[in-house]
Amino acid sequence: MKLKFVTAAVITLALTASAALAADRYVDPTGGVDNPTCSSVSKCATIAHALSIADPGDTIILEASETFTEGELDITKDFITVRGPNYLIHADGATDGARVTEAEFTGSGHEYIFGIQADNVTIEGFETDTMGSTDTWAGIRIMSGGWDRWTIKN
Repeated sequence: MKLKFVTAAVITLALTASAALAADRYVDPTGGVDNPTCSSVSKCATIAHALSIADPGDTIILEASETFTEGELDITKDFITVRGPNYLIHADGATDGARVTEAEFTGSGHEYIFGIQADNVTIEGFETDTMGSTDTWAGIRIMSGGWDRWTIKN
């Protein structure tokens, strides 16, 4: 019985520690500078940089009303969330918050905007415009490799 308690305590501690280490990383292409933290005070200029420094469990938060022209952004770490300003707006019209101006991704000149190469990835709360893309994979592409449990919403 004592071994079961110790095992449960170790598992709980590990899950709590990993959740506590998750960070929010902020991106603002108009005022950010790619830095080592992408914090709410020192925002990054590019999503590519935020993805490169993100750890599993991190959330990358995009500023409202910006058009992002970065393309072919590969998400290669598990448990990453990329969140636009309208992530609380649901397809059925229900909302958990007020709608704001969209963050928009344009796929012009790229094969795709996001390429998922990891498990447990969430992409939510922004608009994609793939009219100028160079391939039918435009938008969000699930790359080969058997990636599981990804969510695309709002």
